[in-house]
Amino acid sequence: MTREMRAGSNGPRGTRAQQRGALRWPSRWVWAQAVLALAVTAVVALLWFATWKNTSPQYAPAWVKLNNTRFPRMLDAQGKPSYCLSPFGAETLAADKRAFVALMTHLKQVDEAQRTVIMVQVQNEVGTYGLARDHSAVANRAFAAEVPAEVLRLQKPDPALHGKAAKADKARGTWSAVYGDYAEQYFHSWAIARYIGEIAAAGRQVYDLPMFVNNALRDPLAPMAPWKSDFA
Repeated sequence: MTREMRAGSNGPRGTRAQQRGALRWPSRWVWAQAVLALAVTAVVALLWFATWKNTSPQYAPAWVKLNNTRFPRMLDAQGKPSYCLSPFGAETLAADKRAFVALMTHLKQVDEAQRTVIMVQVQNEVGTYGLARDHSAVANRAFAAEVPAEVLRLQKPDPALHGKAAKADKARGTWSAVYGDYAEQYFHSWAIARYIGEIAAAGRQVYDLPMFVNNALRDPLAPMAPWKSDFA
């Protein structure tokens, strides 16, 4: 092999090495710039799950999950406890609200100037599998009471939508009298919404960020309505 050939063979190897180095350096540089840009410009929607995470309290602390007297579970019609915390648990609501307010207080202290967190999701995938509503004593009393006027204003009964038992002309009445076959679903929707709304309102009093909630997905193969065994 001639000297020129060796030089020629070394040349391409050197060129490839230089090319590899050139490719590595811009790649690292672009990556570093991307990380820097992300650190400077990123915004975050913070997710808070306490009472509900995919319908369950799996992320609640043990002292909540292991004390069903203080933090009651939903009950079925036979009085058997569900895996879900009840939206009628006064101590549960108070503890969740207290922790959420502490979070929002801290968030305001460390991030109000930067506004990295621009909104907060309060709870995650709320709903209940296996039950349409809570059957505890306090829930049953609320279910037998009149539908709150605010609910009637936002969701008027419609026999075409809610079944023949619904009363289109009902200006007031119990959940069953107003919403017929769909009474349990509307009742449980209201119970969860009221619970989360109170937590969100307390958090916004401390640090007024936009807040939202999402709902768990029900079984797409189950009959559409009324949902008697699931609320999601």
